[in-house]
Amino acid sequence: MKRALLTLVVVVAGCGGSGGGDDTGPDPFQDAGPEKPKDPPAVDIVVDANRNGVLEPTSPSEQADDSFTTTSGAIFLANADDDDGDKKRDSEDEIVNGADDELDLARLQIHPWAKAPEGATGVLKVDTASQPRVRLFRIAPEGTTVVPTEGLALAAADLRAGVELGIESKSFALPTWNGEVTVELVVTSAAGAELGRDSAVMRVAPFILQSDVQAPRTVYFADLRDTGHRRFQAQVTEGVVAGGAVARPIDSFKTEYTQRGQPDQWTQDHWTIGYTSMPVAGGVQRVMDVVLRAATEPRPAADFASVELLGHDFGYIHPRATDDPQTHDVSMDSHGNLDVVPPYTLGTASYPLGRILAGEGEFRKPDQTLKAYLEAQRVQPVININTEWLEVGHVDEMVSFVRTNGNARGWKLFVASPKLARQMLMTAAASNGGATLFEGKSWVDFRTGREIPAMTTIDAILADADLMQANQEAQQWIDDALVILKREVGLTDDDIVEVPFLYKSEQFGDGQGGSVSLYIAYIPGTVNQLVVGQHTVPPDPFGPVINGQDIFKADLVARYAALGVTPHFADAWDDYHRLSGEVHCGTNTLRDAPTTRWWELGK
Repeated sequence: MKRALLTLVVVVAGCGGSGGGDDTGPDPFQDAGPEKPKDPPAVDIVVDANRNGVLEPTSPSEQADDSFTTTSGAIFLANADDDDGDKKRDSEDEIVNGADDELDLARLQIHPWAKAPEGATGVLKVDTASQPRVRLFRIAPEGTTVVPTEGLALAAADLRAGVELGIESKSFALPTWNGEVTVELVVTSAAGAELGRDSAVMRVAPFILQSDVQAPRTVYFADLRDTGHRRFQAQVTEGVVAGGAVARPIDSFKTEYTQRGQPDQWTQDHWTIGYTSMPVAGGVQRVMDVVLRAATEPRPAADFASVELLGHDFGYIHPRATDDPQTHDVSMDSHGNLDVVPPYTLGTASYPLGRILAGEGEFRKPDQTLKAYLEAQRVQPVININTEWLEVGHVDEMVSFVRTNGNARGWKLFVASPKLARQMLMTAAASNGGATLFEGKSWVDFRTGREIPAMTTIDAILADADLMQANQEAQQWIDDALVILKREVGLTDDDIVEVPFLYKSEQFGDGQGGSVSLYIAYIPGTVNQLVVGQHTVPPDPFGPVINGQDIFKADLVARYAALGVTPHFADAWDDYHRLSGEVHCGTNTLRDAPTTRWWELGK
């Protein structure tokens, strides 16, 4: 949330000397003693190197502007929002779109040199690699105008009066551009002799993904208008409101959001929401929410992000997938396969913004363009786990993160556990083998559209050798992922909550005349949940009912209670579960940015 106008000052020191063919007064680098601040160099670019939101040309910390560290280095924003409501990102034009857009510019200043000699001229330019990536504006009482990044010519009068500038980036850091910009000013005399030069380093703020433990603000989900989905919406809304957020249904039948006339309810897969920020006066950070659209094409429902989310302080980015879909698995491109391990420390390594968690495998991979884009942001190193064994291939089918007061981390990992589900069923079978699951529910035969009753019993499940074998294999894949997470995050068994449900396997062609087994939730995948503060919305498992109680649901309620978390179960069967998804797949959440300042990481 924007709170104050950032006055970002470009101070260039380091090797910048004032030099001079004329008498400019005292040596600007001479120690003036404790009673008198050091004079600035005659040729001086001022940036907000000390990140206090104020341009301070005489501040010692402002002179440390030639690198980016944990304590110094100026910052500017990728101007990805739309402050004038024209449904185009402000970075796509060469004007400042009103007062709100001006707040998105980081300020830099050519400090006045009152004794600049007659005939002196200056050239301000951006380093060659960054010139096409950024935009400079000259800010004056008569208006704000774009100026060339390859060289702004300045007369002696400009140098004497000083020049106010604003900078924006047209994009976030890229695999081919690290987002660091060097702004240089060279001043020469009328005869062509160099009078002085200065340079400053600035860095574009990264795009940062949010973890599910951050405070929720708005939860989006499709409105499919049918009675069953309205029940789902009501149940989700109950959990959302209890968690302190606003429920925001999407009109999924709008023509521009449908595909072949059909709504697309997979809201999590189309886009995800992160943020970017820079320091401003008053010790706060200026935050711009930014929606990241999935690389998958075409998904008309994803247009909601650019049509209804893009706006004031709400940016939009869409790193494109590789043109050849054979180079990546388009299902893995969906954002159910993109999560964030919440903040943690492991030994001497600290990740106060967490780390991105993504799924891929040896033979199935998401588009590597996006992976490289996220890595280029530097502040959330990616952890990969194998998800190619899953039919849909998403990390949210096997793990999720829940905010809790139950441990020092402030969160726990929920992980799918076929082993636990089988143990619970075997224990129940001793006296209640005939207890039913999925009562009143049905599967659908996609070839014929015919409904097939889903109700079964504990005994029937345990007697299904193929199902039991599939879950033994699924458990091994999950255990392999846990080895990676324990190693990378330092998780102990106490940090992990097992969630009982079973998978089933289905055969798919491998493209070489053979087949491969892929896995999907058989019992609703309760790990695939919406987390809203100390509340969560998992899918109703519709597990075995014994003495009027669903034993899977009762087990989960007890596990949540031990963590101080309240569950609100939603019936996701018809519109999600039997279509290979669950609650998390059908929802998307806008969250508050953390108080952690990314620039203090020094990455």
